[in-house]
Amino acid sequence: MSDVGFVLSGTDQVAYPGTVLVTASGRDTSPFPRIDLTSQERANATMRRFHVWLLDEANAELDYRQVPSTVRAETGVDAEDPNAGLSFATQQMLAGILFDAAFFEQVG
Repeated sequence: MSDVGFVLSGTDQVAYPGTVLVTASGRDTSPFPRIDLTSQERANATMRRFHVWLLDEANAELDYRQVPSTVRAETGVDAEDPNAGLSFATQQMLAGILFDAAFFEQVG
């Protein structure tokens, strides 16, 4: 296991490459992506992998919870492009979808 991990915004969870996390609904995520910070280019690629993973997992969580399209539209998840980079606020929202049990009480 790598000694470099990501602290997921708005949570106390630290994700290391290959770690499978458990969401607030009890669903297992796919393994956390590889982290490589040895150069700026590789760090940028790491952020893209993280953003893709975060967005994919948030969508999987919404599917798992059978969230109606009206609530999905409120989150804005469907409009995000992880390759363009996700804002810090969007990252926090996606982490909320995954790991905050109260998130769905707040949006619907």
